[in-house]
Amino acid sequence: MYQKTGEVALVASGSDCCSGWGFGTRINHGTQAVCWAGKWIATEPLEIAVSKRSLSPDEQKLILE
Repeated sequence: MYQKTGEVALVASGSDCCSGWGFGTRINHGTQAVCWAGKWIATEPLEIAVSKRSLSPDEQKLILE
């Protein structure tokens, strides 16, 4: 559970918050935000790709971890 001011809550129930990867709300800021592994990342151009099929070897090389 993430409850630090400025962290990003993807799911919140009462005072409990969960985070991870994606879009959510900054805790105690009330603003929309993006997080990676639970950590807020600054707003900047961001590309998100979604595919139903498996990634090709060339696409696999582009994954950020």
